[in-house]
Amino acid sequence: VVITNYGGSDQSDFEVSYEVNGETVTEIVTGPLPINSSIDYIFTQSLDLSLPGGYLITAYTNDDSDNLNNSFSYDVSNYAETCTPVATAGCNLDGIKQFILNTINADDGDIGCNSENNVGAQGYADRRDLFTDLSRSGGENIYTIQAMQLWSPETSPPFNPGDEGFAAWIDFNDNGVFESSELLINSSFQTSGSLENFTLTIPTSAQLGSHTLRVKAIDITAGDNLINPCE
Repeated sequence: VVITNYGGSDQSDFEVSYEVNGETVTEIVTGPLPINSSIDYIFTQSLDLSLPGGYLITAYTNDDSDNLNNSFSYDVSNYAETCTPVATAGCNLDGIKQFILNTINADDGDIGCNSENNVGAQGYADRRDLFTDLSRSGGENIYTIQAMQLWSPETSPPFNPGDEGFAAWIDFNDNGVFESSELLINSSFQTSGSLENFTLTIPTSAQLGSHTLRVKAIDITAGDNLINPCE
């Protein structure tokens, strides 16, 4: 943390703390910290963040006469390992070619397998580096996902509305499993080559924090299981 002395006298031997999900670490900064100067302080005590889930970290100094600028919080997540679905019959026109949700816009732009694929699994892209804020408050918890697929009526076999399914899950309990209770969209595309709207409703009882979203598009005419997030 960076600690700045905005006071009228030099400071020495004062407490600095950080909290992580209810656990607190407090240490002594020996100083001196002169007026209108800053120091970088590295805590010597660590806390275990190895369990999957979200961690709210708040750092602050103790006994400050002005608490308005006394703390800083940061939310981080440790993601549980999730299953990795693999396209066993290739991926050409099938699948999600563009995906938009709130501030996220992931565009593969062409036919073929998803391009941002750092796990070596055909047809799967791990984009957990992308974040957006969603609300669970009633009246503010309904969002539109826009997605596009490219299986068109001119292809062989021709595309019919409903042939390409679309599903979405959010791992609210952060256990690495996309459970049936976390399936928020179970639908299908009616068009090809253009963005289509799907309604995503965040449950008002959803656990706060950072969670993993999985979306999937698949040819359901071949008997593949749309609502199996691992297939």
